[in-house]
Amino acid sequence: WRFTNNRIQVLEYQSSNEDGDADDNLHLIFNWKTAHVKNVSAADPWQTKMPAGTLDKLVMQLALLFELRDGSTEFQYPVPHEGRIKHYRFKQTGKEKIELPMGEYNTLVVERLDDDRDRARIWSVPEMNYFPVRFLEQKKSGTAKELSLRKVKFIDREAAD
Repeated sequence: WRFTNNRIQVLEYQSSNEDGDADDNLHLIFNWKTAHVKNVSAADPWQTKMPAGTLDKLVMQLALLFELRDGSTEFQYPVPHEGRIKHYRFKQTGKEKIELPMGEYNTLVVERLDDDRDRARIWSVPEMNYFPVRFLEQKKSGTAKELSLRKVKFIDREAAD
Protein backbone atom coordinates (compact mmCIF):
# COMPACT_ATOMS: atom_id res chain seq x y z
CA TRP A 1 0.00 0.00 0.00
CA ARG A 2 0.99 3.63 -0.21
CA PHE A 3 -0.04 6.79 1.59
CA THR A 4 -1.47 9.28 -0.93
CA ASN A 5 -3.33 12.54 -0.19
CA ASN A 6 -3.44 11.66 3.52
CA ARG A 7 -5.19 8.34 2.74
CA ILE A 8 -4.13 4.72 2.46
CA GLN A 9 -4.26 3.36 -1.07
CA VAL A 10 -3.96 -0.43 -1.30
CA LEU A 11 -1.95 -1.84 -4.20
CA GLU A 12 -2.00 -5.58 -3.52
CA TYR A 13 -3.26 -7.99 -0.86
CA GLN A 14 -2.58 -11.68 -0.47
CA SER A 15 -3.80 -14.19 2.11
CA SER A 16 -3.40 -17.94 2.29
CA ASN A 17 -4.98 -20.49 4.61
CA GLU A 18 -5.04 -24.18 3.64
CA ASP A 19 -8.00 -24.82 5.96
CA GLY A 20 -9.87 -21.66 4.93
CA ASP A 21 -12.51 -20.92 2.34
CA ALA A 22 -12.15 -18.84 -0.85
CA ASP A 23 -12.25 -15.60 1.17
CA ASP A 24 -9.24 -16.82 3.19
CA ASN A 25 -7.25 -17.52 0.01
CA LEU A 26 -7.03 -14.32 -1.99
CA HIS A 27 -4.58 -12.47 -4.17
CA LEU A 28 -6.09 -9.04 -4.86
CA ILE A 29 -4.68 -6.51 -7.30
CA PHE A 30 -6.03 -2.95 -6.92
CA ASN A 31 -6.03 -0.93 -10.17
CA TRP A 32 -6.72 2.70 -9.27
CA LYS A 33 -6.59 3.88 -12.91
CA THR A 34 -9.56 1.68 -13.87
CA ALA A 35 -11.12 1.63 -10.35
CA HIS A 36 -11.27 -2.17 -10.31
CA VAL A 37 -10.03 -4.80 -7.91
CA LYS A 38 -9.22 -8.24 -9.25
CA ASN A 39 -8.75 -11.54 -7.41
CA VAL A 40 -6.11 -13.41 -9.39
CA SER A 41 -6.03 -16.55 -7.21
CA ALA A 42 -6.55 -19.71 -9.22
CA ALA A 43 -9.23 -21.06 -6.87
CA ASP A 44 -11.76 -18.23 -7.26
CA PRO A 45 -10.89 -15.51 -9.82
CA TRP A 46 -13.18 -12.48 -10.01
CA GLN A 47 -13.13 -8.74 -10.69
CA THR A 48 -15.34 -5.89 -9.49
CA LYS A 49 -15.55 -2.11 -9.64
CA MET A 50 -14.36 -0.37 -6.48
CA PRO A 51 -15.13 3.03 -4.97
CA ALA A 52 -12.46 5.49 -3.88
CA GLY A 53 -11.04 4.57 -0.49
CA THR A 54 -11.40 0.80 -0.94
CA LEU A 55 -9.12 -1.09 1.47
CA ASP A 56 -8.23 -4.69 2.20
CA LYS A 57 -9.15 -6.40 5.50
CA LEU A 58 -5.69 -5.99 6.99
CA VAL A 59 -5.02 -2.35 6.08
CA MET A 60 -8.56 -1.49 7.22
CA GLN A 61 -7.32 -2.03 10.80
CA LEU A 62 -4.50 0.47 10.25
CA ALA A 63 -6.88 3.02 8.71
CA LEU A 64 -9.16 2.71 11.74
CA LEU A 65 -6.23 3.47 14.07
CA PHE A 66 -5.24 6.52 12.02
CA GLU A 67 -8.81 7.83 12.23
CA LEU A 68 -9.06 7.15 15.97
CA ARG A 69 -5.86 9.13 16.42
CA ASP A 70 -7.40 11.99 14.42
CA GLY A 71 -10.46 12.06 16.72
CA SER A 72 -13.03 10.24 14.57
CA THR A 73 -15.61 8.08 16.35
CA GLU A 74 -17.43 6.51 13.38
CA PHE A 75 -15.76 4.66 10.52
CA GLN A 76 -16.80 3.05 7.24
CA TYR A 77 -14.57 1.13 4.85
CA PRO A 78 -15.33 -0.47 1.48
CA VAL A 79 -13.53 -3.84 1.27
CA PRO A 80 -13.53 -6.47 -1.50
CA HIS A 81 -15.39 -9.59 -0.37
CA GLU A 82 -16.32 -12.58 -2.55
CA GLY A 83 -16.48 -10.65 -5.81
CA ARG A 84 -18.29 -7.59 -4.48
CA ILE A 85 -17.57 -4.59 -2.26
CA LYS A 86 -18.70 -4.96 1.33
CA HIS A 87 -19.00 -1.89 3.57
CA TYR A 88 -17.61 -2.44 7.05
CA ARG A 89 -18.94 0.01 9.66
CA PHE A 90 -17.45 0.66 13.08
CA LYS A 91 -18.17 3.04 15.92
CA GLN A 92 -16.37 3.99 19.10
CA THR A 93 -18.85 2.78 21.73
CA GLY A 94 -17.08 3.54 24.96
CA LYS A 95 -14.03 3.58 27.15
CA GLU A 96 -12.81 0.75 29.36
CA LYS A 97 -9.96 0.12 31.73
CA ILE A 98 -8.53 -3.33 30.96
CA GLU A 99 -5.86 -5.48 32.59
CA LEU A 100 -3.20 -7.06 30.39
CA PRO A 101 -0.03 -9.00 31.32
CA MET A 102 1.95 -5.78 30.77
CA GLY A 103 -0.29 -3.60 32.94
CA GLU A 104 -3.58 -1.79 33.21
CA TYR A 105 -4.68 0.54 30.39
CA ASN A 106 -7.43 3.01 29.64
CA THR A 107 -8.79 2.03 26.23
CA LEU A 108 -11.22 3.19 23.58
CA VAL A 109 -13.66 0.46 22.54
CA VAL A 110 -14.64 0.23 18.88
CA GLU A 111 -17.38 -2.12 17.68
CA ARG A 112 -18.37 -3.36 14.26
CA LEU A 113 -21.95 -2.33 13.44
CA ASP A 114 -22.74 -3.91 10.07
CA ASP A 115 -22.93 -7.60 10.99
CA ASP A 116 -26.09 -9.03 12.56
CA ARG A 117 -24.53 -12.49 12.99
CA ASP A 118 -21.17 -11.72 14.53
CA ARG A 119 -19.92 -9.17 17.05
CA ALA A 120 -16.42 -7.71 16.87
CA ARG A 121 -14.79 -5.37 19.37
CA ILE A 122 -11.36 -3.69 19.36
CA TRP A 123 -9.66 -2.06 22.35
CA SER A 124 -7.10 0.67 21.50
CA VAL A 125 -4.83 2.52 23.91
CA PRO A 126 -4.54 6.29 23.29
CA GLU A 127 -1.31 6.55 25.34
CA MET A 128 0.23 3.94 22.97
CA ASN A 129 -0.69 5.96 19.86
CA TYR A 130 -4.01 4.06 19.63
CA PHE A 131 -2.29 0.70 19.29
CA PRO A 132 -4.84 -2.16 19.48
CA VAL A 133 -4.28 -4.31 22.55
CA ARG A 134 -7.32 -6.61 22.42
CA PHE A 135 -9.62 -7.96 19.73
CA LEU A 136 -12.71 -10.08 20.35
CA GLU A 137 -14.98 -11.65 17.75
CA GLN A 138 -18.04 -13.57 18.91
CA LYS A 139 -19.97 -15.50 16.30
CA LYS A 140 -23.67 -16.19 16.66
CA SER A 141 -22.78 -19.90 16.50
CA GLY A 142 -20.95 -19.49 19.81
CA THR A 143 -17.42 -19.59 18.41
CA ALA A 144 -15.17 -16.83 19.71
CA LYS A 145 -11.75 -15.52 18.72
CA GLU A 146 -9.79 -13.38 21.15
CA LEU A 147 -6.41 -11.76 20.65
CA SER A 148 -4.71 -9.94 23.51
CA LEU A 149 -1.38 -8.21 23.46
CA ARG A 150 1.06 -9.73 25.93
CA LYS A 151 4.13 -7.67 25.27
CA VAL A 152 5.15 -4.68 23.15
CA LYS A 153 8.34 -2.70 22.81
CA PHE A 154 8.44 0.69 21.13
CA ILE A 155 11.83 1.90 19.93
CA ASP A 156 12.56 5.61 19.83
CA ARG A 157 14.02 6.13 16.33
CA GLU A 158 15.87 9.28 17.35
CA ALA A 159 17.52 7.52 20.28
CA ALA A 160 18.42 4.51 18.10
CA ASP A 161 20.25 6.61 15.45
